[in-house]
Amino acid sequence: MSKKRTYLDLYVQYGFDFIVVDGVEKPQCLLCSKVLGNGSLKPSILKQHLEATNPAHASDDRATFEAKRARFRAAGTLPKLGFVSEKKPTLAASYHVAMRIAKAKKPHDIAEKLIKPCALDMVEHVCGNNEKQKIQAIPFSNDTIHQRIIEMSQDICQQLIEQFKSSPAKISLQLDESCDVANFSHLLVFVRYICGKELKN
Repeated sequence: MSKKRTYLDLYVQYGFDFIVVDGVEKPQCLLCSKVLGNGSLKPSILKQHLEATNPAHASDDRATFEAKRARFRAAGTLPKLGFVSEKKPTLAASYHVAMRIAKAKKPHDIAEKLIKPCALDMVEHVCGNNEKQKIQAIPFSNDTIHQRIIEMSQDICQQLIEQFKSSPAKISLQLDESCDVANFSHLLVFVRYICGKELKN
């Protein structure tokens, strides 16, 4: 089983707080709210993110970030990528629906045009108008769903990169080319690596 890293208070000097997802601590940037993988709980990686993503704040001192962290926590700022507290179930619902739309390969506006109206009808008839107002508050616009999918895909990509880097054995690559229904060619990359004690593809 791979070693789980723990957030240290000194990491705030790089502009990071943390959240707990499924019992695992993950660093969250105080400036852009991006959530990194547990393997990123290293000073070098956190500093690299700060300098590359938020260069204007790279020279800020620890006291500045500690004050920002205090405001961050007091305001209940929620992490992205679906990792949200029970106080913001509408945000969590938005990410879950976006994930289903992506898996089903449906247009992003289907949430606003079909899913939400159907959900409102069901809740109104089964639960009443009070509960309907809660569903109405869920953000389902085309742009919102599009952004949710981008954020989740970036998180998945980051997790895979971290797993590749932490593989105790060399990874193997296989490249291939395929064409879709519109006859556009796509490069396919197959990777085999070890994650923990499992061989993954």
